[in-house]
Amino acid sequence: MGYASLMVYIDDVDSADARIEIACDLAELFEADLIGIAASFPDMPTIDPYTGGAMLGEVWNEEQKIAADEVKRAEARFRSVAGARRSHMAWRGAVDYPVELVSREARAADLIVLGRDSLRPTPRHAADPGDILMSAGRPVFVVPPKPPQKQMLAHVLVAWKDSRESRRAVVDALPLLRKAEKITVIGIAESGDEAANRRAVEDVVNFIRIHGANAAPLALSPSRQSVAEQLLTYAEANGVGLIVLGGYGHARAREWIFGGVTRSLLQTCPICCLFSH
Repeated sequence: MGYASLMVYIDDVDSADARIEIACDLAELFEADLIGIAASFPDMPTIDPYTGGAMLGEVWNEEQKIAADEVKRAEARFRSVAGARRSHMAWRGAVDYPVELVSREARAADLIVLGRDSLRPTPRHAADPGDILMSAGRPVFVVPPKPPQKQMLAHVLVAWKDSRESRRAVVDALPLLRKAEKITVIGIAESGDEAANRRAVEDVVNFIRIHGANAAPLALSPSRQSVAEQLLTYAEANGVGLIVLGGYGHARAREWIFGGVTRSLLQTCPICCLFSH
């Protein structure tokens, strides 16, 4: 069982091209449908109270047109890049909040491909990967602005923590793990939990094996580095092209508060990550 449908979010920025190419790579690998999606919501106009309501309506109409044009440019970018590689693709674009549109339309996809950085960090324009991770009910594949030129599945790193989110991530990533040339399951123990960490990592390696892929265990002790730093140090030294991990967070009022590893990798990871929640 693989991914039958992939969705990729398109910003009208040059860094989106590499993301579209990676989405095409994945669609070709799994012979999957590819859906492009984009949204933009009008900026709320600021009107001098002495000018009256008529000008407010004119400004609002102009802002709606700007948002609609932005979505059209994103569609043109998607069709230009993906059209050269995929004969069957679909488009979903709207004047809407990006996170709300992507989370709603995620019903049509097995995996959502997103950019790592929000170049314009506002809910009206940005498909924030953290918000979508927590609300879409689908794994998200996060692509950095300049992904490294390496074979993504030559070495996949599964970052293990004994939690619901990690268990979900391993299952969601199985189609990719079955295609990987090399897999390492890494668990970083908390102080005093080294033996339990080793047993957990071995169990995950065996779980991956009985689902059709071979993996190697790597149980590490805590160090002065943060967990995110340890993961990235290993990844960069060992040619890792993809990190698989659980995404941890909780809601505080209208904002998602993420755990340290999730937050660090969402914001700074230089290679692709598959997150599940």
